[in-house]
Amino acid sequence: MGCMAITDLDTKYWPEISKEKSLYIHKLAVKRVIAGKGVSKELINFAQNLSLKNGINSLRLDCNLQRNKLRMLYENEGFIYAGKKKSKNNYDMALYVWHI
Repeated sequence: MGCMAITDLDTKYWPEISKEKSLYIHKLAVKRVIAGKGVSKELINFAQNLSLKNGINSLRLDCNLQRNKLRMLYENEGFIYAGKKKSKNNYDMALYVWHI
């Protein structure tokens, strides 16, 4: 139905954050046939709870700045826009953070 990767370090977009100070969501994906049915929210909730369980008070992610619908999903789940950076492919990436 859906998947994502969770890491405790992201030197590409968040080099100033040391290891284990935040968790990072990468490659969140949901099958199109069930899109809009809350799977993304469940995955995000899982990552938030994992962060809390491990005593980490922030969760971060990045996505293409032009993907407005995806950005809205993250913002609706409590993530705050924290700026943008260029990817190696020269895309503008939106950076997001969620804090307890």
